[in-house]
Amino acid sequence: MNPLVRRQSYGIILLSLFTAWVLSVLPLPEAFRPWRPEWPLLVLVYWSLALPHRVNLGTAWITGLVQDLLVGTLLGQHALAYAV
Repeated sequence: MNPLVRRQSYGIILLSLFTAWVLSVLPLPEAFRPWRPEWPLLVLVYWSLALPHRVNLGTAWITGLVQDLLVGTLLGQHALAYAV
């Protein structure tokens, strides 16, 4: 595969994960909080099904750690859940 195409595909994956992280920290009214989806998990599932050779267990672990840092939960909570 062309290195430029490979770099662009990684860029699209990172851009979609960044968008998911932004959506996960946007404030919502209290009435809608129970229905807030786990955006990073949804993006991770999509990319792991679409490109399993690029998005793997390590990507899931790092995505979960970043989600833990953004949300302020116990470090490793989302990382373990996303890796399983």
